[in-house]
Amino acid sequence: MCSARSTRSKEERGQNRRVISMQLETLLSHESRLAQENLTYASENRFLRETVHFYQFTTQDNALLDDEGTDVGI
Repeated sequence: MCSARSTRSKEERGQNRRVISMQLETLLSHESRLAQENLTYASENRFLRETVHFYQFTTQDNALLDDEGTDVGI
């Protein structure tokens, strides 16, 4: 025969498991969202680096031309 104390203890363990399960689900959801955001930011960062590289390349290329548009060489 189960005592009231034993029954209460089992109920508390069950509640604790449910709370922990909900917390774990929430954490996994946040982790998934953050991973997706990280991929987005990494892609944007790559695009910006390529844009800067292209700008630097074209600026350097234009610096090699004189005012008349002829190549002055290096």
